[in-house]
Amino acid sequence: QKPQFSNGAMIVKEGYTADFQPLMTVVMYKIKGYNPGANDWFWVKYSPDGKVEKEGKVEGCIKCHSGAMEVDYAFSKKP
Repeated sequence: QKPQFSNGAMIVKEGYTADFQPLMTVVMYKIKGYNPGANDWFWVKYSPDGKVEKEGKVEGCIKCHSGAMEVDYAFSKKP
């Protein structure tokens, strides 16, 4: 049985450059009924200064995370 994150679940990941400077913050937020084709995840990418760079049903995020469909689109061992 594939693990499922609950509605309202949020995964936050920070990205840094090789010299440890902030590069981005990305968030996955699960919203019931938002996007059933991608297990209802809403994606958002923030720049280091907090500006939204991408949000919603981001094709690149969905495409990459589709490789983790069996674990609810999350690159995590447990929800």
